[in-house]
Order: sequence, then structure tokens, then C-alpha cells
Amino acid sequence: MAASHTAELEKLFEQAEALRKAKQYPQAIDAYIRLTLNAPRHWLAYYKAGVLLNEIDRKEAAVVALQRAAALQADNASIYSTLGVCLRNMGRRTESMEAFDKALTLEPDNIYALFNKGEQLLRMNESRQALEYFDTILAGEEDADDIKAISQWLRAVARLTLGDYQNAWEDYEARVHHPTTTFPELIGEKWTGQPLQGKTIFLAYEQRFGDVIQFSRFVPKLIEMGARVILQTPHELMRLFRSLGGGIELIEYKDPVPDYDYCQLVTSIPAILNYSVEDVRITSYLDVDASLERPGLEMRRETQLKIGLVWAGKPMPDRSIPLSYYAPLLRHRKVSFYSLQLGDEKKQMRALAVDWLITDLSSRIHDFHDSGALMKELDLIITIDTAAAHQAGALGVPVWLMLIHYSDWRWGAFGADTTPWYPSMRIFRQTEYESWEAAARQLDEAFSKWVADSMAVE
Repeated sequence: MAASHTAELEKLFEQAEALRKAKQYPQAIDAYIRLTLNAPRHWLAYYKAGVLLNEIDRKEAAVVALQRAAALQADNASIYSTLGVCLRNMGRRTESMEAFDKALTLEPDNIYALFNKGEQLLRMNESRQALEYFDTILAGEEDADDIKAISQWLRAVARLTLGDYQNAWEDYEARVHHPTTTFPELIGEKWTGQPLQGKTIFLAYEQRFGDVIQFSRFVPKLIEMGARVILQTPHELMRLFRSLGGGIELIEYKDPVPDYDYCQLVTSIPAILNYSVEDVRITSYLDVDASLERPGLEMRRETQLKIGLVWAGKPMPDRSIPLSYYAPLLRHRKVSFYSLQLGDEKKQMRALAVDWLITDLSSRIHDFHDSGALMKELDLIITIDTAAAHQAGALGVPVWLMLIHYSDWRWGAFGADTTPWYPSMRIFRQTEYESWEAAARQLDEAFSKWVADSMAVE
């Protein structure tokens, strides 16, 4: 290769790198592609292009670019590790595992390959096997791109999923160091288990509605320990959280905080108290204001059961289920159905032409107290993994939960149909990745039996 041609290729690579560092990804990809056209054996250009194509969600092209890089540089573990991530993002899980295994065969200590395989095993509901990889990473000296911090968090997730709470909590607290998550700043002395008699503790809101509903069950325990509690909460939860009991001052999120002795995240309480699975079992701990008039739900003629439905959520749309999978339930004439669904996904009722079979309650819901009062009027709620599931469980209302194949740790190991967090809950899980077919059939069969049994009691 002539020296001038080599210099030209080096210049083009430098331009591509400068564009990549400036986060001008489409322009950088074009530059890498031009380089491969002029130097078809330039494996690094293929690799860099593949990484950026994946970054901008051009997964198919990313896989092809990385496969070309691997063909040219077959002994490079990083290429196979990155290829595995792209394949996983496309749902090609078997191929992704093969890529991770190839990377680890080439370089058993490659921290990226170790992490990627551990995370993939976790997503495949192989929590116990995943632990081995996170343990290896955390026992090693090497770190890169905050992999150790993320591994510590995922090790907590694996252990919590397996029900090993007391060995998981220390790692769970490492979530505050997760590089892609923001947490409220705690100012002052943090509560780490000091005596609370006569002390005021400020509990900061963290994560999302469902999380704070789940962990609010522990707040009265601090009252029992002698504390005065200041609980920070979103406006939407203020009225519902008044039922947590006396000694708790509720303040809205971002409002000025009164003076306190200690501070902590509300989701850190069970870790500090080192709670086991058995310790989190509480039948119900939230309620609606009994002094208010009950909302009442008009029932269809000749119906005797009232069922609430929720099928979509945010910010995790992948947890949602198309309303069409609930449609078979609507054949039961003795049941009045009600939608607790908020947002644009309400439109699915009209799109499926089932809006005449489901009463839309969304106009009556302005906060969680409103929805809670409606939930208390229902015989059963069927929902996906969203705040409504936590709320129904916290109220002690019978609730059936539809879960995706890989679900959050709080719902337990794959296959479990109950959770210690909410005794009134029954779980229906996807048995295959990204497929609701089997879970919907199980739901339909269980619902038919439940209706028949309920009518027999009547």
C-alpha cells in the first residue's frame, strides 16, 4: 500500500474518531463506512461503525458491521462481546449467548464479556448462574465504565429475586452509585440504624410511584421506634399516604424540608433494618378516607361482579399488554368491567370496539386516593406491572398481575405466582420471551374459574 494511500486512510480514521468523540454519530458512521470502502480489511472501522449503529438503534446494520469485524479479527474478545449485546437487543438471545461464550473463550477475564453474560443470564431468569459472573467481576481488580458499580446493583437484583434478602441489601444500597440513575441529594447526617427515640428523620422520595408505595409500608415501623417522620412524596400520593398513620408529616416533593436529625431514602429502610422475606409480609397498610362518600360504581344489568382493568404503563412500555389479550374476559355476562387506564392507551378500547363493554373511570381519577377509592369498590383488579399493581396490593384488594418474561426482582423467581410483598396478589407470567399467548390463556382459564366460583358463593 502506497504511503500516500496509508496517510489518507489514517486521516479519514482520525476524522471519524473526532466525529465520534463529538457525539456526531451519523457523520462518524459515514466516515467509518467510507474508510471500509477504501480499506475493506480495516476491522477497527467496521467495529467502530457497529458500536455507533447500535447506539442510534440501527441494530441490524450494527450486527452486520460487527460480524464483518469478527471475520477479520477472529481472536478479538471485545468484538464478540459487543456483538452479543447487539444480538441481545434484537431479541436473538441464543446467538448473543454464543457470542459472549466466544468472547470468554478467547479472554476469560474480559470484564465486558463477564458482565454482558451475567446480565444476559439475569434477563433469562437464570439468577443463580448470573451471580457467579457478578461475583467474579466484584472480586477482581479491574474496572471499566462503572461496570463494578452496575454489577453490585445487579448482584443485589439477583439475590433479591431468589429471596436472599439479607445478603442482598448491602449491594442494593449501591444503587446510588449506578451511573445511569439519579437520586435525591441527602443533606445532613444519614440514618444508618442509630436509635430514633425522640429524633426526627426525613425520608426522601426515590424512584417511581410504585416503588414508594411498596416501601412506604416500613414507615410506621420508624414511628414504633420512637421517631417523628417527615415523608417526602409526590402530590399524587399525598392523600392516600395520610392513611399511613400518626406521627408522619407528609411534604410534597421539592417543597422546603423542615429541620430533621437524620435523613435517608425511603427505599433504604429494609436494608438498614436487615429485613428478611418474612419481615416484608404485611396484609395491607394503605386505605382511603372512610369519612368520604364512597364513589359507587354503576353496574350493568344482571351483573354481580366488578372487575377493574389496567393494560398499559409508563415509563416502562415493554411491561404493557395489548388490550386484545384481555378481550376474551369480556364474554362473561355476569361481570361489569371498568377501566382504570390513564393516558392515550385508553384509545385501545375504541380501537377494538369494546368500549361499550368497559366503563371508563379515568375522568374520576385525579390522584391515587381517587383510584384507591374506586379499587376498594372492585372485586378484582387485573393489571400489568405498574403503580396500580402496588396500590391494589397495598390496599389489600384482590389483584392479578400480568408479568413479562423477565420481570422486576420484587415479584420473585421465574415461575412464582405469589409475592411476599402483597398477599392479595396472584401472578401470571409470560412463559416465553415477548409472548403473551400462554399467559393470556392461563388468565382466561383462571378468570372463568374465578367467575364460576364467585357466582356459586352468591
